[in-house]
Amino acid sequence: MKENNEVVVVGIFSDVESDAAKNFLKAAGGFDDVMFTIGTTSDVGSAYDVTEDTIVVLKDFDEKRNDMPVSGETSKDDMTTFVRGSSTPLVITFTPAASSKIFGSDIEHHFLFFTDVEADYHENIHATVKTVASEKKGDLLFVNVPTSESKVADYFGFSDSDYPVGVLVNVGSGSMKKFFYKGDMTDASAISAFIESYFAGDLSPTLKSAEPSDADDEGPVQVLVGTTFNDKVLNNDKDVLVEFYAPWCGHCKKLAPIWDELGEALSEEPNIVIAKIDSTANEIDVEGVDVGGFPTVFFFKGNEKDKPKKYNGGREYDDFVAYLKKNTAHSITKEL
Repeated sequence: MKENNEVVVVGIFSDVESDAAKNFLKAAGGFDDVMFTIGTTSDVGSAYDVTEDTIVVLKDFDEKRNDMPVSGETSKDDMTTFVRGSSTPLVITFTPAASSKIFGSDIEHHFLFFTDVEADYHENIHATVKTVASEKKGDLLFVNVPTSESKVADYFGFSDSDYPVGVLVNVGSGSMKKFFYKGDMTDASAISAFIESYFAGDLSPTLKSAEPSDADDEGPVQVLVGTTFNDKVLNNDKDVLVEFYAPWCGHCKKLAPIWDELGEALSEEPNIVIAKIDSTANEIDVEGVDVGGFPTVFFFKGNEKDKPKKYNGGREYDDFVAYLKKNTAHSITKEL
């Protein structure tokens, strides 16, 4: 059985009808890429040197085996966490083939460390991160990105001269949040402290931003960048309709003249702003704002800035006008 599977999870119980066994079967239902089997202590316990209710994870990597004694009080979630952590290598090397497993994992927090595997420092850093990974198993994925995966490095803005370098990312719902590690890559305690600060909520994500320009405020549509977003959108009582776009997006190009027309029509309304932000060059961290495609439009009402609303209406000029007339906190004074 083990010969054909990288990971096999064996649930061994004195009674396969017990609460512990039932929770084990529920946990097994949450995995698609791991083989589960169940047996009794009398039938298979001796083969695994087990005499009490236990979950055994057999694998081809790291410690080769992990055991978890269980009881009727052990929840499905506790079992799931144990199996997830034990069935994932402490450190995964990023490859195109491994990417689906990495991004398809239930673990949303990833620590990526970028190294040149031919460099003298690589083995030391790999061993250091593996030590940290053994302490954080099940909470994070630890991923080594070699220099051959240049597209991943480009995404984070790294070049070979930056190596070795680390970044912690949250790949959960919404835009990926990135927290760059600036410490010593060979110091396990420093990496652990960085991770603890992240989970404690003491770190702020690193956000990409284009440089602001005086020209950003000159046209009928106000141009936003990452560093000006909060002041121009959130830290005031104006009604702001924002388009999140990508320069290469065909639908965004189609919307552009309509957006300019809308901005021009409202240019004399001091408390109503039509704005846009290039999401490929800028990142924001605003609760409730998740941009999954382009163009995406959000409305920030003047007296409800903590409740951004995603616009889901039509994309013609009259559609936007009708929406604003109905939803703005400030009255539109001119005929549109």
